[in-house]
Amino acid sequence: MAPRHFHHGDEFHLVLSGAWAAEVEGRPPHVMHAHDSQYVEAGRWHGGKVVSAAPLRLLGVMIVAKDKPVIEIPR
Repeated sequence: MAPRHFHHGDEFHLVLSGAWAAEVEGRPPHVMHAHDSQYVEAGRWHGGKVVSAAPLRLLGVMIVAKDKPVIEIPR
């Protein structure tokens, strides 16, 4: 599980295996499977949880603003 959080920059996700129930601020929750991808804009909270028996392998690429924390938890 990844609790709701946000970044000071854009993030891209690619599911390599397993299934992931993704939540992104302003979008309906959805389940991502192997080969599915998503883009999360800077400052938009997101999170999710594993929803498959198979282990989740999720690739995330973040472009974070210089001198900002990599991750922040919204209050």
